[in-house]
Amino acid sequence: MTSRTKRTIWSVLAVIIVAIVGFAVYYFSSIYNQLDNLHKEGANSPFKNVKQVDQVRTPDPPKWEGTDPVNILLMGVDGRGIQKRGSPPFGQHDGRIAGPRQEKDSPLLYFA
Repeated sequence: MTSRTKRTIWSVLAVIIVAIVGFAVYYFSSIYNQLDNLHKEGANSPFKNVKQVDQVRTPDPPKWEGTDPVNILLMGVDGRGIQKRGSPPFGQHDGRIAGPRQEKDSPLLYFA
């Protein structure tokens, strides 16, 4: 390669790097400015046109007369191919699902 070709390649690479760095600076500064504007209050707040709601009244569900259809969602796990002992093969799980359960004498729900 000639020195002119090398200089051209380096010039093009420098322009590409400057463009990438400039875009990154612009992108992250715009994110910073948006996050900085979130905590402002009064006329400068981005939420100044949002109406405050003190209490939301939800309507009562309709009374069921016993003749309307009922939808029941059944959920489960396909346990075929799961080994009974030992660790499961790579990429498979053992088929257990952890969910909320009620502990004795506790008003809180814990997850397994």
